Amino acid sequence: MDAFSQMIISAVNQVKNSVVKIDVYKTMQGKLRAAGSGSGFIFSSDGLIFTNHHVDTMPKKSSVTTGVVSALGRTMRTQSGGIVDHVIQSDAALNPGNSGRPMITTDGEVVGVNTAIINGAQGISFSVDINTAKEVASQL
Repeated sequence: MDAFSQMIISAVNQVKNSVVKIDVYKTMQGKLRAAGSGSGFIFSSDGLIFTNHHVDTMPKKSSVTTGVVSALGRTMRTQSGGIVDHVIQSDAALNPGNSGRPMITTDGEVVGVNTAIINGAQGISFSVDINTAKEVASQL
């Protein structure tokens, strides 16, 4: 295997046991029904998990993708009109089910939470900076 592939495998091996699949269920007409699934990752020793608010609408998908960070400190508007600062822009392919997964360096360091794509934006994806995610977690 080439050096790049070995580097990716090593990084994934460092974090793979902290990545989780999340299944969401809702009660509809008195019955518990599957409403979607997505991803997240354990970020604290007591088992707290980072994910995204919209994970409950994501279908099942399991994969690893690579990409190049093309911008730091971007600002993104949410579907509900809110603003998210300190967003990381990348060309990593984000597909349904990838949202909520950690964005990691080749050393296995978590630097962001995969969050969004812009349809028609030539494969650009966005991740919430890990420091912003930690700040939100501390407020919850």
